[in-house]
Amino acid sequence: MLVAVLLSLIVGSVDSQTAAVLVGRRTSVSQAEAEAISQAVSAHLVAAKVPLTLDADAARASLNKLGLKDASACTGRKACLTELGRQLSVAWVVALSLSQVGNDRALALELVRVADGVAVEKDALILAPGAKVSSEQVAGFASRALQHLTPPREDRPVVEVPAPPKALTPKEPPPATPIVSAPVLPAQRSHVASFVLGGAGVVALGVATGLLVSGLNTRAEAYRTSELDGALRSPYPASEVQRRASAGGVQLGVAGALAAAGLGLGTAAVITW
Repeated sequence: MLVAVLLSLIVGSVDSQTAAVLVGRRTSVSQAEAEAISQAVSAHLVAAKVPLTLDADAARASLNKLGLKDASACTGRKACLTELGRQLSVAWVVALSLSQVGNDRALALELVRVADGVAVEKDALILAPGAKVSSEQVAGFASRALQHLTPPREDRPVVEVPAPPKALTPKEPPPATPIVSAPVLPAQRSHVASFVLGGAGVVALGVATGLLVSGLNTRAEAYRTSELDGALRSPYPASEVQRRASAGGVQLGVAGALAAAGLGLGTAAVITW
């Protein structure tokens, strides 16, 4: 009970307009590449007037000073990310999830409230080989995040002072009727990226299953023996046995990597839906 009270006091004392950018998950993406992408996203958010207290580089440096590991060790878990947010004394965490999809890279963005771990905004995008994150790709997420991070306007009473009566002369036209513009409805979020990630995950798992079966069969064939002259002998020479066993091992290794990538893509698809 005492711990819960202390946590509520700590969260309550943090400015509600503070935020930090963290790489909460990376799958088959190097740390250097993740740092470059996260810092580019930070720059686009700042350019869009999103009030970041700590960009990706500053947040990573602050975690190192606190003796904490890289945020990607959280593997996307909200409880872990919110705890890092409390350690950084921010009210919001912009969590990035990076994964390799064939030659492309998938990037998922979430705006997570540290107080309760709820992701109030989500978005996803695909980066072609060698492509960098553009401001247009981040603009939609930045606009929605800005609504949460901008302090609400104070409601002040408006005193209307009536204008003095003005006599209309025959030559003076009557006042024009004000034109009221129709409200602009917010665009609905597209789920195309989620379908792409999910489809890629299914393909990766299917290929992994095929390679797993092929690898097991190849290794079994390499070590197959038959009885000849009262002794168990292989029908292949030693070099052929070694070649088949090596080929089977390679297929099993590739199957494991594709299965991990497929699971990561499936998770990203669920997060960004």
